[in-house]
Amino acid sequence: IGCATHYRFDRLIPHFALSLPVLVLVVGVVEDSIRILPWKTGEFLWQHSMPAGVEVPILVFLLVTFAVAALLMVPLGYLVGKNLGRFSPIPAYSINVGASLLGVGCFLILGHLQLGPLIWFGILFLPILFFTRQSRRGLAATAVAFAAVIALLLHAHSPADYWSPYHKINLRGEPHPLINASLLSTNNNGHQTLYDLSPARLAQRGRGGRALWIPVEDHLYEYESAYSLIEPRSVLIVGGGTGNEAAAALRRGVERVDVVEIDPVIIELGRRHHPERPYDSPRVTLITDDARHYMATTAERYDLIIFGFLDSTSHLSSFSHIRLDNYVYTVESLQRARTLLKPDGLLQVTYFAHARFVRARIFAMLREAFGADPLVFTLKPMRGAIWAYRAHDTIFFVGPAVHGLESAEIAGLRQISIPPQEEALLLATDDWPFLSVPTRSIGRDYVIGLAAMAGISVLLIYAFVWRGKEWAAGAVPGLFFLQGAGFMLLETNTITQMALLLGSTWIVTSLAIVLVLLAALVANYVVQRYASPGFGGILGFLAAGLLLNYFVDLQTYFAMPFTVPLAAFQVYLPILGSSLLFARLFQRSQQSNVDFGMNILGALFGGILEYSSLVVGIRSIYLLALGIFLAFALLQRRARA
Repeated sequence: IGCATHYRFDRLIPHFALSLPVLVLVVGVVEDSIRILPWKTGEFLWQHSMPAGVEVPILVFLLVTFAVAALLMVPLGYLVGKNLGRFSPIPAYSINVGASLLGVGCFLILGHLQLGPLIWFGILFLPILFFTRQSRRGLAATAVAFAAVIALLLHAHSPADYWSPYHKINLRGEPHPLINASLLSTNNNGHQTLYDLSPARLAQRGRGGRALWIPVEDHLYEYESAYSLIEPRSVLIVGGGTGNEAAAALRRGVERVDVVEIDPVIIELGRRHHPERPYDSPRVTLITDDARHYMATTAERYDLIIFGFLDSTSHLSSFSHIRLDNYVYTVESLQRARTLLKPDGLLQVTYFAHARFVRARIFAMLREAFGADPLVFTLKPMRGAIWAYRAHDTIFFVGPAVHGLESAEIAGLRQISIPPQEEALLLATDDWPFLSVPTRSIGRDYVIGLAAMAGISVLLIYAFVWRGKEWAAGAVPGLFFLQGAGFMLLETNTITQMALLLGSTWIVTSLAIVLVLLAALVANYVVQRYASPGFGGILGFLAAGLLLNYFVDLQTYFAMPFTVPLAAFQVYLPILGSSLLFARLFQRSQQSNVDFGMNILGALFGGILEYSSLVVGIRSIYLLALGIFLAFALLQRRARA
């Protein structure tokens, strides 16, 4: 809207900064006073308890948030569109991409230093000051807004808040005086508890009431359950968190404990605050990495591998795509875990299975990966127990150590069976890694939400861009729209594929975006320097890259030398082709701000189309992109005629 509008938004720029303290204030009020009502169909599997307050249906909340976020960006988009016209199209686009690279670099620095919102907004106000430098009113508004934002953030800041590249993390208050446990939250949701399960602490059971010790005992049973089946000398824990599983391994005398945890702040908090201090032990080795990437690259072998509570509870089920644990719960991941076990080893998968189909799916995936049925346990039911999570914590055991066993006795746990009708489920794979989605479908509620957001987009664009402008229906804006849609499909797939290749860490995601932007700069250089390739050659190159990525699985390269460069080269071929297509098209633009805006609009709808991967899988997105670029070719021929 900001890029392509025919309205003059110059007067909004000096006052743009004033919207930021309003935004910060509204977010604070929403966090404290709004209770979001989830879909009634239960597609949102994680339904955390929310504070009492004004009840707002989640669809209304999503649409208001979407509209506010979009309108907040309009003045910035107007600045982009306005300044595009001051240069030739390709140099202007190169400046824009270069600034995007600078922005990603800033994010990497902020993430590495683990800096919070005070620094974010402080940096943000620097360019705002630049754009308002010639207006006394604008400078005054910016100064007032900056002071208000800082005051609001300082008021909301807590010394117990930490900022990792993934989460806002909170460790509030002193440990409980009796059970010596502390709650760690991520993004305002309870994430994990730092338990003291040492013999000295457990000797005090009985003091303070039975209800207080129930969760303590439950976690003792869960964390030490595998040691009833095996006496390991080496243990790998993926998703180690603050150290509860590591502490259990040390209590059981394990000689070598390797802990993989993706979030460096959670590791550090566990090192400093876990009551048993497991991460201080010389027997423990900490690895800050994505679980799947570590398993794919390590040469170590283990007696016991434990999948901790890896599922990211701050993400929504059917909206989840690029997740921290996206490729951990797939058949291929479990098969790789099997190869890391020693001949008499054991794999333990602990999962909070809020839905029965998730429990059954993990059972079926383990059976597919190991060729044998796993043993399945839950906590024993307790009369009058109020701990609702007891029914959902599920522990699976599979591997040579339990091969042939049909039952086992484990303290505090009861063995359960998975009904045969629930076993025949669609398995989560690297091509369809959506563990919490029941079937190959987007889901009715999500379709409604996406369609409503698309409808809001059309209304806003009609009001600010299309109304009174005949060019909006022409072939050239349509070409930019289609290129943007195809490019967004490729960009999201590129990030996903790079996550499979190198791990779903924040650095890998940043690197993937950097390489996309560098591809754009390379394309700009090529079209500026050379007259060829033309549209036909670029489209042929692009189609070949798309088909290569569809038919050749990245796993093909894992047995070859130079695995990462070869696989990354394949992944980035379509991105380079799409960037060349945009650069050649933009080179001839007669209204760069409008065409750039239409390209962004196409990217928006490409992002909506990306949700079709929930139905067709990730690799089939390449075929969808191919269809979009074929439509581009047909429209381009019509435009030439």
